[in-house]
Amino acid sequence: TVSDREEDTTGAELRGVLHPEGIRALRELAGGLAHEVNNALGVIVGNVHLAELQLPEEHPARKFLQEIDRLVNDSQLTTRLLARMARGTSTGSNRPLLLDELVQRVVDQAPCSIELQLGALSALIEADVFPIESALSSVLSFLCADRPHAGLKVRTALLIDQIELAIEDESGPTPTPVELYNAFAPYRSFAGRTAVGLRLTQLAELAHRLGGRVHADIPEAGGLGLYLYLPLSETRTP
Repeated sequence: TVSDREEDTTGAELRGVLHPEGIRALRELAGGLAHEVNNALGVIVGNVHLAELQLPEEHPARKFLQEIDRLVNDSQLTTRLLARMARGTSTGSNRPLLLDELVQRVVDQAPCSIELQLGALSALIEADVFPIESALSSVLSFLCADRPHAGLKVRTALLIDQIELAIEDESGPTPTPVELYNAFAPYRSFAGRTAVGLRLTQLAELAHRLGGRVHADIPEAGGLGLYLYLPLSETRTP
């Protein structure tokens, strides 16, 4: 239940991921890593391109270059996430947004089938569109990986003074207590889930930025549940 989740301290608050000093240090680290990794990836991309130009079309070594290219693309996604986290977002760019409209748009673009339940149709949050779309898209992409079938649920609910955004993957593996405890720490992984990387850390950073909180739990049917709580905007809808 919602009250159970609000009282539970198994989420990111316990690990300090949402602490302001931790977020500041994480952004500084993210900026440095993005710069260094991008430099290395640029060299790799250039050399792969040169090698491809010199190899015949049917050369067996091309399959190794394709694998390098795939890994480079994955790494470039990670550096983009690092760069976004390093920049942060000033509160001046925030504006009232209908969360349900934003969630609908992200779900429509997700690479797998998602059951969507919108329960906060007129509720506004104060946010910048790009960071929240980026964070949600990133999380849904990693949950959709290797599972194009149904089993992923996204729902919103209007609480007294906040909005709950729940993302539940009941078809995926259930995390261990240690995995659940460390869910939002940078570069943590989950058994049976690929490409986690910084995606859940990005969700935790977004919650802190918007004055909310994030919580990881196990849904009733098993699997992984992510619960984001965001404060309502003081702006009223017409």
